Amino acid sequence: MTIAPASIRPARRSSRVGLLVALTFILAATAPISFGLTYDPLRGGSAFGVLATDGDGGELTSVPPGEPLGYRDGSQAGFFMSIRNTGLVGLTVTELPNDAETFGLFEAQDVLLVPAGDAAVTDLYGDAEPFEPFRLAVGEERIVVVRGRFAHCGYFPAGTESELRTAHVRFRVFGVTKSTTIMLPTPVRVTSPSDQDCPLPRA
Repeated sequence: MTIAPASIRPARRSSRVGLLVALTFILAATAPISFGLTYDPLRGGSAFGVLATDGDGGELTSVPPGEPLGYRDGSQAGFFMSIRNTGLVGLTVTELPNDAETFGLFEAQDVLLVPAGDAAVTDLYGDAEPFEPFRLAVGEERIVVVRGRFAHCGYFPAGTESELRTAHVRFRVFGVTKSTTIMLPTPVRVTSPSDQDCPLPRA
């Protein structure tokens, strides 16, 4: 018995439709993940500053951008910056790792979060609170403070400098957690002190 070609066409058409539906479903399910893996919308915002102790009184004062910090072993110092979401969707900033913000003569100790709506930081404390993950809507920015101390002068010859040019940030979007770096407007620079002002032995 000969089967007419027309009798098998509906089956082929049905299988093609099923394959198309399956492919559409797979693309719809994986598109957010693929998007999240390549998405990098975080940039530095409108606020940035460096703070350090001033003299023996221990007062925390603002340092002109780009000017090296004078090392005083164990004294507090740090910087603040705003993180801005320049992307198309909201996201959650989950972490600024302390070890990533530690560099050379500066040892990061903690990260603080300035309340939403505050546009400036006048010291390393202010109204800032311990860092917690926070949401950033499209176009929104929030100020974080990296606080630490001068340390490790024994490893750096007098007069040499160490600097930090980027801040490391982790964020989550579409359920995917990512790491990125944000370029600082100016480097945070620290100058190693003289042998007399460094309490640690030098080789």
